Formats: sequence, structure tokens, C-alpha cells
Amino acid sequence: NYIAHLIYNGTSFDLQNAYTFPAARIGTDAITTVKILNANVTTEKIANSAINYTKLGAGSVVQVVYASGFAWGTGTTVFPYDNTIPQNTEGTEFMSITITPKSSTSKLYVEAALGLTVDTVGRISIAAMFRDTTADAIKAAMACPAVVNEPTWLSMQAEVNAVATSATTFKIRGGGNIGTVYFNGNNIEAKFGGVCGGYMRVVEVLQ
Repeated sequence: NYIAHLIYNGTSFDLQNAYTFPAARIGTDAITTVKILNANVTTEKIANSAINYTKLGAGSVVQVVYASGFAWGTGTTVFPYDNTIPQNTEGTEFMSITITPKSSTSKLYVEAALGLTVDTVGRISIAAMFRDTTADAIKAAMACPAVVNEPTWLSMQAEVNAVATSATTFKIRGGGNIGTVYFNGNNIEAKFGGVCGGYMRVVEVLQ
């Protein structure tokens, strides 16, 4: 950021009138995107980690965490079929996922889906989503199969605040209102070799 004159004195060059431009002399936004030729800045010219999530605007996705491959399982702890919020002592935990938010002001969009089978007449398949050690569920879903031991597919989505940049865990608990519940299969075994298993996904979006 300087300008200077080189004067030839007959035998060598003299540097005269050197002047450095201070930051205050360079206008805000002096270099804008419209002044940069298309494709003039390529990925090869950007140093590793030179651009990170702090340079992104609101609505930008900064990370996605995904979990699947959960094993077939069973549970006998029921969920009451009433008008109370499901509790983290009800049902059986079958899935979980952990994310460490980049920003405490982000939104976290949590998605989960799973198959449940209940083995008792009058059964209702119930699943609920919990965060860390909070007792109240943040989301719940239910389904009523037509016959005993018929699998049902339940899904749910939730939007929550990141709150902090420390790790946070979301958990899915499943159960019936009565009887035994089976996860990722029926009352005998897992089905479809794991490719029809439950999954969870968390997307962090800047605000």
C-alpha cells in the first residue's frame, strides 16, 4: 500500500518520495465482488480454512450430522396414551445423535424416523424426542397398526435453539401404550438387513 518514484542518477536508481497509504485512506468496500472478474478467484487461490462459517450469512447451513444403522431392539416400558407430555423415563431409548453447534445463536433442525411394532391388542406405537437430560419431550408421534405385530413407521421434526457451542444430544424413545415394542423389525427379528432402519439428522442453520 505505497507509492514511490525511482530516479536514475546515471549510475543507479534512487528511491524518492516513498509514501505508504494508511488503512484510513482505503475506502470501505473499495474492492467489491463486481470489481473481481468471474473465475479470477479460484479455490486454488484460497488458503485452507481462510473462509469459515463466520463469513456466512443468515440462513446458511454450517453442518449436518446424520446417524443410522441402529440395531433391532425391544422395550417394555410404556408411554401413557393421555394428554400429558411424554417423559424421558417413559418408553425405551432406541436412537441418539450428538452435535456440537458452531454458533450459540443457530437454529437446529432435528429429524427422526423409525419403525415400531407392538405385540398387544389395543396397541398404539408411540415415539418421542428428547434433548440431553430435559424430562419433557420436544416432539412426539404415534400410530395405530391395524393388527398385532404389524410394523408402523413414525417420523418427527423439531426446530430448537442451539443455545451454546457445547455438545448436545437428541434422543428418541419408543414404546407402546401397552405390551412390548419392537424397534427396526417385528416381534421376531430385524427386517431388510438394516436398510429400513431408523435414522436421525440434525442440521445447523445460522440466524
